[in-house]
Amino acid sequence: MSLPRVRLQTLRRLLDHLKDVTEHANANLASVENIAKAEEGKEFQGYDTMIHQVNVLKDLILNYTIIFRVSLREMHAKSKMDMLQSKANSAK
Repeated sequence: MSLPRVRLQTLRRLLDHLKDVTEHANANLASVENIAKAEEGKEFQGYDTMIHQVNVLKDLILNYTIIFRVSLREMHAKSKMDMLQSKANSAK
């Protein structure tokens, strides 16, 4: 079973964003655990189901670069963009 391309790309973008947010957990308190719980705690469901969904989301965030085969080139470009954004934010 595979996802349609548009949904796979949406999932990739969402997980990339969540990974970025969790990389700043020391400043924003948005750890992988907290993000996973916040995203999965929106529905009324059994506790066991919720725990499994939280664990799946944690695994997706933590293993994003492996799951989506993010290249070194892509990681380097993203790192440059993050550095430029940090400089722009500190100049304000």
